[in-house]
Amino acid sequence: MKTISRKPPPQADGYFIKTPPEFTKGMAQQHYHAMNVLLRMARITGNQADMELSLTTLMDLAAEIAPYDWGLFYLWDDNKNSLQLRISRGFGKSFPPLLEKGNLIARWTFQYSKPIFISENASKEMEHYFSLLETDSVISIPILTNNRVIGILQLGGQAERKWTEEAALLIWMLAMQSEALFHNSQTEREFLRRMAMTDGLTGLFNRRYFDEQVDREIQRSYRTGKPFVLMMTDVDFFKKYNDRYRHLKGDQALREIALILKARLRQIDTVSRFVGEEFSVLLPETNEAGGLAVAKHIRVSVKNHSFFGKEKKREVRMTMSIGCSIFPHDGKDKEELIHRADLALYHAKEAGRDQVILFSQLKNNRSYDKQSKEEQNVF
Repeated sequence: MKTISRKPPPQADGYFIKTPPEFTKGMAQQHYHAMNVLLRMARITGNQADMELSLTTLMDLAAEIAPYDWGLFYLWDDNKNSLQLRISRGFGKSFPPLLEKGNLIARWTFQYSKPIFISENASKEMEHYFSLLETDSVISIPILTNNRVIGILQLGGQAERKWTEEAALLIWMLAMQSEALFHNSQTEREFLRRMAMTDGLTGLFNRRYFDEQVDREIQRSYRTGKPFVLMMTDVDFFKKYNDRYRHLKGDQALREIALILKARLRQIDTVSRFVGEEFSVLLPETNEAGGLAVAKHIRVSVKNHSFFGKEKKREVRMTMSIGCSIFPHDGKDKEELIHRADLALYHAKEAGRDQVILFSQLKNNRSYDKQSKEEQNVF
């Protein structure tokens, strides 16, 4: 890691939190709820919970202490010599490229290993920067192991949040509790390897891992002579839900859908977040009938789940469309298999959504020949 100056620039020095992270009697009386949140984090770090789920929980607990409009978690990558974004909340698809590899405040936090709290209208110098982030206040906290910064927890809020330095202190305490997560992992290298194949929002595997797993399943299928099912799913009208109830509830909905999927699958199955509101599933040693049964079970489970709507009321229902292809009957390689599951998903959406379609159903449809010639235009 390159040597850096330990003397902060004048504009940064005024934003560092200088109060020691101690719970005073007055804070205990005013923030008893936050104390319970800190105790919950202590339990998570104490029982060595799943790392990715723990980081997602960290973001959830931070929102309970200081409700935020957006949240970020960065990890330091020694190989790339830069901060790498692992979790983002509240941005949806309008994520600013500015934030992909850190930002000015995150770099100050990293370089000087100090927590930062920039309150509303704290400085004219930050006006332009805050306008890009559409925010009025920022809390930025370093995560350390062995006196080395390995991560940054960063939260942003608009004026109505009315954050105080006490709120920033509580988030600092929460972050200090979370440092045990990194100590409890077998090695830092193993943690970073796992994070590289994990979706930061849902804790599921990511697209990169899914692609590699499809290759492994194809090889296993050749060895065992047994088929497997590849499933592509899409949450119907998710953009409308996201636009109406905002990105934080949209993020929460995606995490709940991820939990539904995991609960309906076996341990040997693989579920990944493919992109946006699309999820992919692999069912090893499963035939067409078995895949159809699982897909229908998932569709019904999502349809029967109540999601958050206005305020904290669970009053919204959503549906899911699913397309399936079977190896080796519907494709001999990864690209063909994914493409044909995608095509089945496309037809499920076109046919009215909230349904499951197998690629074999398209092959048996008289219009399939015409559709197959148009596949390149569709995708």
